[in-house]
Amino acid sequence: MDLYRARLKTAGKTPEQILADYEGPNQIGPKPDEKEVTLWIQVYNNLHGIDVIVVKDFVGDDYVVTSWKDEDDYKIMEYFYLAEQDPLFGTYFEEREEFLKDWKSNEYCPSATVIFANNDVEIIEKLEKAKN
Repeated sequence: MDLYRARLKTAGKTPEQILADYEGPNQIGPKPDEKEVTLWIQVYNNLHGIDVIVVKDFVGDDYVVTSWKDEDDYKIMEYFYLAEQDPLFGTYFEEREEFLKDWKSNEYCPSATVIFANNDVEIIEKLEKAKN
C-alpha cells in the first residue's frame, strides 16, 4: 500500500456539491438539511490547504486520510464530529461533550474512514518505504 503526502483542496464547495454525496448509488446517508449543508461547507473550507498522509481507496479513485499534523487536529476533529451528527449512523449524535472527551483522551474510534474525492486531494509526493 503506497502512502502519499497530500494537500486537501476542499474550499469553495457549493450546496449542490455537498448534496451530491447524498444522492445516487454511492450516497453516504440521509440528505442533510440547509443548516447541515452550511456546516459541511464551513468544515471543508477549514480543511482546505492542510497537509495529510493518504492512501488510495481500495475502490474508485478516492483517497483515505491516514494521518495529519498535530497543528491541524482541531480541524480534523470538527470534520469527524460533523460526520457523527448523522441521526442514523452517528455514534455521537448531539453529544459534543462526550465526543470531545473521547477525542482528547484518544478513545475516539470513528465509525467510518475519512475519504476525500480525487479532485479534493493534491498529491505532493509518494512516500518511500523505510528499509530495514
